[in-house]
Amino acid sequence: MAHFSATDAALEGFRLARRNPKAVVVWALLALVFNFAIISVMIAIAGPALTELNELNRAGPAAANSARTLELAGPVMAGYLAMIPLAFIYLAVFSGAIFRGLVQPQDRAPGFLKLGGDELRLLATSIVVCVISMVAIFLISLILTILVGVIATAASGGGEPNLAVMIPGILLLYVAIIFAALAIYVKFSFAGPMTFVRKKILIFQSWGATNGRFWPLFGCYLLAIVLGVIVTLLGAVIGLAAMMALGGSITALTSPNMSSLAAYFTPGMIAYLIVNSIVSGLTFAIYQAPAMTAYQAIHGAGGDVSGTFD
Repeated sequence: MAHFSATDAALEGFRLARRNPKAVVVWALLALVFNFAIISVMIAIAGPALTELNELNRAGPAAANSARTLELAGPVMAGYLAMIPLAFIYLAVFSGAIFRGLVQPQDRAPGFLKLGGDELRLLATSIVVCVISMVAIFLISLILTILVGVIATAASGGGEPNLAVMIPGILLLYVAIIFAALAIYVKFSFAGPMTFVRKKILIFQSWGATNGRFWPLFGCYLLAIVLGVIVTLLGAVIGLAAMMALGGSITALTSPNMSSLAAYFTPGMIAYLIVNSIVSGLTFAIYQAPAMTAYQAIHGAGGDVSGTFD
């Protein structure tokens, strides 16, 4: 039976990056290409609409709530929908690289990046898990919302809803939904590692593979998320400083001109994206490595479901 530290698993992404500095450079380049790709797609589909929306928002609430805003929502939604396939492919390729770096460190592919059967299986797994998670969270949210409404109505005695009951109920509702989302994430967290290691799509098997280890895994992933957020914030500060040094501004970052590629990709914005891409390569390793590390330590490289998590 294997024993390991949840803290060590949460830090494995940093170790992977330290062992493979050249891979981090490759991951940063991949993140940069992805960032340029999704921004270019969004500008091509919805750039003028987004620019006009930003102008309406700056004009005040009356303009932002106008009928024109609804007209602009169509192309903006189309732009976001077009980004979804790119995001899933990026996730699959990057996850495959991180898993390969942990399971097959002898692999000589640049940054452990490949595009083959492993990535296709991870792509399918991530799509299915995403759909299942969204449906589950929606149903849980619906049930809890109805429950809060029923309790508030009952407490009112047939009159106006009892705010003393409703407000705490709404707060508890949000907490419950967040916890449900995290619980689903933990229970499906081994789907990717299992699919990669066993060379076949395994999704619901992750539910059983995490049995009896929920809270240690929860703590492990939570620590990794906190560390990733800290790194992201530091990167954002550095990126903003680089952007402003080249004539950019916070307004240009929060409400960029997306009317054309030339208008968006200013020297300052390019500098910000480069820094952001470097940070993204590291944070992706921070987020993805713990699950594979935990899976291997608990079940072994072959996927034996016996084991313990300390």
